[in-house]
Amino acid sequence: MESKASLFEKMGVSYNDICVLAAEQKMCHVREYARKRLKPGERLWWLEDEPGEEKTLPIEVRLYMKLPREEKTALRAEGAILYPQIVGGSRVKK
Repeated sequence: MESKASLFEKMGVSYNDICVLAAEQKMCHVREYARKRLKPGERLWWLEDEPGEEKTLPIEVRLYMKLPREEKTALRAEGAILYPQIVGGSRVKK
């Protein structure tokens, strides 16, 4: 990855200017830059526009073994429905 322009230049802001901004203001520049790079039909599902805006998927990572039993069961059922090959026997040809 070789580029003559820094990330800050690509975002249209200098390093010194972004250093003095609050985190929320910095993220405006990051969102704008990331959206410029999207292809038609793509979106940033993981990056909300407004504080408190709901995401389609939870962004936090949780250990499967620490999930409540009901959630584990629901995830296994969803996996089996979406990817039935994961529950097939070991002798099933793929």
